[in-house]
Amino acid sequence: MAKLLNAPNMKAQPTQADSVKILVGSQAWEFAKAPQAEQSAEEIALNEVLPIAGGNIPPIVLAGENLSQIDRLRIAPHTAREVIIQRSNQAEPLPQALITQICYNLAKHTVADCVLMIDEAEQPLENLSAYIERVRKGESVAEMVAGTPLKIGESSQKEIVESFLQWHKEPLKRDVVFGRTYRYNGLMWELVSDEQLKRQCLAFFEACDGAYTASKINKLAELIILKLDPIPLENPDFVGFQNGVLNKKTGEFLPHSPDHFLRAIENSTLNTDSTETPHFDDWLAFVSNGHEQKQLAILAGLYMILTNRNEWGLFLEASGVGGGGKSVLGQIATILNGQGHTAILDLKGFEDVKSRSALIGKTLVYSPDQKPYKGSADEFKAMTGGDPIRVKLLYKDEIEIKVNAVFVMSTNSPLLFTDRNGGIARRRVIIPFDREIPPEKKDVNFIDKVKAEIYGIVQKLLAMFPEPNTARQILENYKGTSGGLEIKSQGNHLIDFARAFKVANDELGLFWGSNQTNKNKDQALYQAYLFYCDCQNLKPLNLFAFKQALPDVLKETGQTVKVTEHRSTGGYYRTNIHWKDKDGTLKEWQG
Repeated sequence: MAKLLNAPNMKAQPTQADSVKILVGSQAWEFAKAPQAEQSAEEIALNEVLPIAGGNIPPIVLAGENLSQIDRLRIAPHTAREVIIQRSNQAEPLPQALITQICYNLAKHTVADCVLMIDEAEQPLENLSAYIERVRKGESVAEMVAGTPLKIGESSQKEIVESFLQWHKEPLKRDVVFGRTYRYNGLMWELVSDEQLKRQCLAFFEACDGAYTASKINKLAELIILKLDPIPLENPDFVGFQNGVLNKKTGEFLPHSPDHFLRAIENSTLNTDSTETPHFDDWLAFVSNGHEQKQLAILAGLYMILTNRNEWGLFLEASGVGGGGKSVLGQIATILNGQGHTAILDLKGFEDVKSRSALIGKTLVYSPDQKPYKGSADEFKAMTGGDPIRVKLLYKDEIEIKVNAVFVMSTNSPLLFTDRNGGIARRRVIIPFDREIPPEKKDVNFIDKVKAEIYGIVQKLLAMFPEPNTARQILENYKGTSGGLEIKSQGNHLIDFARAFKVANDELGLFWGSNQTNKNKDQALYQAYLFYCDCQNLKPLNLFAFKQALPDVLKETGQTVKVTEHRSTGGYYRTNIHWKDKDGTLKEWQG
């Protein structure tokens, strides 16, 4: 093997150097000289005699003709374990083949185990450490790419595909459900379009100095897709950040790993140096407004989202005035759950078999701007109840899935569910946001400040609910509070009507009544209901719908005794439902 030539500034590196910086691209010399321009004449003169004085070690430079001679250059000291490769190329991407050759050189001629590539602004681009290790383990194939041309014309299709996969510096996997290709970029599994994959195939042919046609490129891309291992669903227990991965269920902060199978990460770092949450606490105190039950319900709801307790069969409905803090709740929920695990869809979308495909593999379904709704929400009821639903993927047949997600809705208008068997009511936890944030408290940067406290919020929630069922019981108890009931009554007049009655363990209650009965509103429920609707200028339900709905509505108002009826003397059907305060209620209805 020919002796390697030193790359520019290689001789200036310290003996037994442990770390090194390499500048690569058309601006490499310009970047290398930038620090010197800021030095005094005395410092420059001293550095010429003692290059490492004061730690001013010049970076190694790869520019111009050196870029085509990587395999003949020593580009880092053999002892270097940490290598920073800075792109210095007018913000233009470096050629794939060049990066591959640099990695092969470092893998073969250094002991580097931490290799990072950054851009001109020193922002991270890629972590190449894992690729360096792969190159060391598969050196013979890497040699074909970096030094000896692969004889594509003499190789089988299997050999070409395997060579491509070992040449490609990032691991590839395939989502066989959605038909998508992903590559691990050191932080997450990033989507690779079909065109991008074909461009990589072209770069591979060029790196191997092999002849290619459009047909060859297309066929290679198709074979690669079939060869790739399937990628599992994202692990819902992990949320990715720029500086690591958070285990939502334990609070542990971990380094990035391809085994988390994250498809998205937050565009921010997680501050693990502090568990203080002053901005979150201020928001919580304002929206709770001194109501301890409400504060506990919000915290329990966030815990339910954080730990994905979809098996509880509960959903959160943040309802109230605009500008009351509902969006903050939704954004905190999304960050706690992780953007990659979250789907954005509303009640109308739940009814569409194609739209529902967005729910596959998600653990939070958020409706940030739920419009006024009136309907039975059958599909929504099925999903929150753990029943399977059907979804339609593009160009594929319908499939049946089970949605293992917590649902959160934010709305300014009360939702009217016409479900008559109480399925929605049993799962609905309404959190009222009835105070608009005053102008002096509004802060356009508030959510960014709360994001900086996410680590502390996670630790707070995990410490507060070491026993998960405590959070569940808080939410169950909160369902029947007056605030949520008031919002329900705004969307369903029957709830407002039912609040005037109680259910007792007797047979001496009101008669059901009918359109033709001789009983009056004091004696018959349906006559009282017609009187209520007349006072409120509402269109009443027919008798059958009224009798079907009232027992479940009474449960929603907090009545625990089962509604019964019996045939009384004279043939009339009498219930165990009684007025709470007949005279006061009738006066209230009449205004």
